[in-house]
Amino acid sequence: MEQVDSRERLVALVAEDDSFTRALLTSLVESLGYEVTAAASGNEAIGALDSCDPDVALLDLDLGEGPTGLDVANAVRRAYPWTSIVLMSSHNSIALVHPTPTPPAQHFQFIVKGQIHGVKDIAAAIELANQDLPSTTEPVDATAIRPIQATLLRMIALGLSNEEIAATTEISLKAVERRISRLYRTLGVPSSPSANPRVEAARMYADATVTVK
Repeated sequence: MEQVDSRERLVALVAEDDSFTRALLTSLVESLGYEVTAAASGNEAIGALDSCDPDVALLDLDLGEGPTGLDVANAVRRAYPWTSIVLMSSHNSIALVHPTPTPPAQHFQFIVKGQIHGVKDIAAAIELANQDLPSTTEPVDATAIRPIQATLLRMIALGLSNEEIAATTEISLKAVERRISRLYRTLGVPSSPSANPRVEAARMYADATVTVK
């Protein structure tokens, strides 16, 4: 695997709130020859932009409290339009994390964390981002749902009741109940009295077995 020439050392920004994953990603990217600036939050990543001037940014979508990985990506795009961006998530789709995703239009890749098996996967994602090529990440054994269903599923996974979902989305309780029933049918969630479809739907969201079509 070709590494970055030390005489032309490039810089990578890695933003990941989980300390173990952040250390692992930093090690993988450094093994490619990059100088890495690691950030544990969205605010920390945005604050580091001026000092590191990254050639590539690897950003987890969910960075906990504060700016998300998508917020950081858009900040990078505004200030450093030449920077390649790799967005990462435990989910199969950006829309499962953000209700109205607006990912950067250029030099952008998306990769599912569960499909990162080593440095070659990181290298491939960076290379595709550098070349401004479409993402090649394909969901594995994932059930496809529509964007509006993704928003509903995310609210269920967050523990919102039907009443809270109705208040948040400003639609009637009956409409919420109908949409949830359709969502369960799409997901293939059991409807038997002994099953808890809400728990099963939340589990599918957490296990990254859902994608957005």
